[in-house]
Amino acid sequence: MTSLLDDLKKSLRVTSLDNGQVQVSVSLPARFLPLYVQLFDSLTSFLRLIERDRRLSRSKQESDFDVIHQHAKHEKEHYYQRIASLFDRYTSEGLNRNQAIKQIGADLRAEKHPWSSPDLVRSSLGPAGRPGQIGRPRRQS
Repeated sequence: MTSLLDDLKKSLRVTSLDNGQVQVSVSLPARFLPLYVQLFDSLTSFLRLIERDRRLSRSKQESDFDVIHQHAKHEKEHYYQRIASLFDRYTSEGLNRNQAIKQIGADLRAEKHPWSSPDLVRSSLGPAGRPGQIGRPRRQS
């Protein structure tokens, strides 16, 4: 006994069209035509719903990314302003560049700031407007 699905698989023809669409032709008993039309109508509505949901989801992800990006940019600018002001304060108190960087790192570490490493402070001073000199500092005798 062959099922209707087997008959449909045998009679199924898919043809590619130029405009990014495909043409599907299938042979089926005439009595099933109204049921298949209803099925395809429901399936088409379902696929439209899925596509709309996917577009909305993608749009929401893009807007979420923009918000996260703006927040990160704000936090980075705030960090740069903070280390620049601390650097100015410590150097005006007489600390040299390395001592000021270590003190800034210690202050940030006391607050459990994620960017408290002296290496991060040192590399961030340039973008913060306090570049200093490139290379290792000279030893002072």
